[in-house]
Amino acid sequence: MTQGTQVKEDTSEPQEDEDPFQKLDPYRVMSIIPLIPYQVIVDVGCGTGKFTIPLGKYVFNGRVHALDSDKASLDAIAEQCKQIRLSNIDFGELKNDKLPLDDNSADGVFAAFSLHKASNTNDILSDVFRCLRKGGWFAVLEWQRKRTKDGPSVRDRLDEPKLIEAAKKIGFRLTSRHDMNDQHYMVVMRK
Repeated sequence: MTQGTQVKEDTSEPQEDEDPFQKLDPYRVMSIIPLIPYQVIVDVGCGTGKFTIPLGKYVFNGRVHALDSDKASLDAIAEQCKQIRLSNIDFGELKNDKLPLDDNSADGVFAAFSLHKASNTNDILSDVFRCLRKGGWFAVLEWQRKRTKDGPSVRDRLDEPKLIEAAKKIGFRLTSRHDMNDQHYMVVMRK
């Protein structure tokens, strides 16, 4: 004789510090970006390396410059790269929203959930533009500006139309935009 089991309803509160990448497959994101295996890519605000390592594997004949303001994050990614013998990733520290790169030195720049943290979005957009080669791409992955369970407060999020407008004033051309899920959007632009 079997006894009925009770299913207990989950009443726990959502955690505010959940991983923003939990709902994102890095390979799906990368499939939208115009990547070529020999490119020089910059990962701005690389954080834990969720995209850095897949980018490094994809551009096996190129380079990835992983940039972040948190030295501990850079050290952790460097250790991961060492363990998997991934040697085409360089690490650099972001200071004052300036990219430590030469003019016209990158084929593409990827920024996931980092532009909304910049002290001045226009300054970092201008610096990305400076570092990109002519025809280079810039992919921005950010939080939609609406209330969601996860992520920063709505007032701290980048409004997509304002981001696109600011980028166009600097000289970028919008090539595509994507709703990645109910919380995130991505825009891809060209220099």
